[in-house]
Amino acid sequence: MDEEIIHPESLEETTPPVILSAWSQGTEFLAQYGWYLVGLGMIAAYGWTKLSPYVNQLRKKQEEAAYEAKYKKNPDISKARLAALEASRKKMQEEYEKKAAEWAEKMKEKEEKKKQEELEKNKDVPVGRTLGESSKSTKSQFRPEYFPLAGTGGAGYRPPRRSCCPGSGCG
Repeated sequence: MDEEIIHPESLEETTPPVILSAWSQGTEFLAQYGWYLVGLGMIAAYGWTKLSPYVNQLRKKQEEAAYEAKYKKNPDISKARLAALEASRKKMQEEYEKKAAEWAEKMKEKEEKKKQEELEKNKDVPVGRTLGESSKSTKSQFRPEYFPLAGTGGAGYRPPRRSCCPGSGCG
């Protein structure tokens, strides 16, 4: 082998000079003009917040004008659109009425079924007897010694403890 393979002096990877120069130019620009960029960004943000409602209004007016121009030129399109809108509304109303009728029918059937079950449940009970459990309790709800007009019992008003610290106390 006549040719020898030449190795680089060091095996360290070096960053290409193009990237290094671009990086250094970018950092230099930010060092010199960074505060100007921050100020410009603040002015742009403030201007955007102030001008965006006007821009949105202008866009909306342009869209409305284009819409009116389109339908004024050809009233058949407008009539067809209104007819389609009316048809869709009518269809939705019919669906709603159909569902409401179905729901009313279901509720009526449910009520009839409930009445039928109640009649079958009461079929074997003789006339004049109470059904089910009694809701009246035999025990009195009040204590026999309780007499609210006498003024006995109950805690009443109890003043707070006195404290050396004003406000909420010492701890």
